[in-house]
Amino acid sequence: MQDCYGLMFDGVDDFLQTGNIAWATDEVTVTAGLRKLSDTARGMVAELGQFANTQNFQLNAPTASLGDYGFYSAGTATAGLGTAAAAPNTSVVTGQAKLTTDTLILRRNATQAGTSAVDQGTGSAYTTNPLYIGMRAGTSLPFNGILFGLTAVNAVLDATQLGMVELSTNFNTGGF
Repeated sequence: MQDCYGLMFDGVDDFLQTGNIAWATDEVTVTAGLRKLSDTARGMVAELGQFANTQNFQLNAPTASLGDYGFYSAGTATAGLGTAAAAPNTSVVTGQAKLTTDTLILRRNATQAGTSAVDQGTGSAYTTNPLYIGMRAGTSLPFNGILFGLTAVNAVLDATQLGMVELSTNFNTGGF
C-alpha cells in the first residue's frame, strides 16, 4: 500500500474554515476519507454554518446519538443517519441530502449504510456560510483523527460520479 498523508486533528483545538460559500442549491454530497481515533466525544468532521441550525449539513465522527459515523441535514427540521464502526477506524464516509425531497443517504466504504425520508422541513437552499472542518465553528465538538480527503459538492451525485469520488478518496485513505 502507498503512503497515505492527511491532516491530523488532535481532538482539542485544530480546525479549518473556508470563506463564505454561497451553496445556492438544496442538494449536497459530502465525502470524507478519515481515520477516527476516538469514540468518547462527538466530533465534527465538516459542517456548513456555525451551529446545528436551519439549512445546513454536518458529517460527524463519532456522533452524539446516531452511531460511530453520522450525517445530518436540516431545512427547518433536522434528519440524521448513523452507522457503526468503532474507533480506531479508517473509512470513506459519504452523506447525501436533498431538502425538498427529504432525501438522506449515508454510505461507508462505498456501501449504502442507510437512507431516510424523514421530514427535513422547508428550505430551497443550504445557507451561505463558511464550511468548518475539524470542529464546530472553531469552538466545540473537535474531531479526533486524521482527515485524508474531503469533497463537498452542491449536488446529489449519480452512481457513476459517486463511485469515482469514493474510489479517488479511498486511494488516499485505504478504507476499503
